[in-house]
Amino acid sequence: RNRQRVFFQDNHRYVLLDDDNNNGKSDPGEHLIARDIQESYRDVMMTASNNPSFLPRGTASSLASITLSNSAGKRIITVSITGRVKVKS
Repeated sequence: RNRQRVFFQDNHRYVLLDDDNNNGKSDPGEHLIARDIQESYRDVMMTASNNPSFLPRGTASSLASITLSNSAGKRIITVSITGRVKVKS
């Protein structure tokens, strides 16, 4: 079973990694999904405190806080060490 890792590249792009060898980095042949949030939401920006990694049993390797914001306000997504993901206003 693999770790799943999220890498925040800048204020609008992130990459999801299916980490076959569980080493925490992208290696040749591992599945990556790249997304740009501004393709669907042009004015949304994001900042992240960490690049969370989800372990096979569902827990997270570290805490993370991701803030999504635009002219209407912001939402904060938190990832706890237990793997729980919550959205706050």
